Amino acid sequence: MTTLIAGTVGFIGAAVAGRLLREGAQVRGVDSPDDCCDANLRHARLKRLKALPGFTFERMNISDRDTVEQQTTVSPVMRASLIVVI
Repeated sequence: MTTLIAGTVGFIGAAVAGRLLREGAQVRGVDSPDDCCDANLRHARLKRLKALPGFTFERMNISDRDTVEQQTTVSPVMRASLIVVI
């Protein structure tokens, strides 16, 4: 099963993603890194997550429905859980 985590480069999202990945889960991270926190922190968190097996990342703002529909496809056989970190 793949877990989709929105808000992956934030403090909580990165911690949750890292924990799931270390437990062997597949994680698809999405985020729209903006000016909410220090750019160096965001890049460092993303770099750590990308180094873990099972992680993929897409830069995306989930509040933009058109973008989400264009950039995501869900196969009928793919089951996913979603964690949204706000």
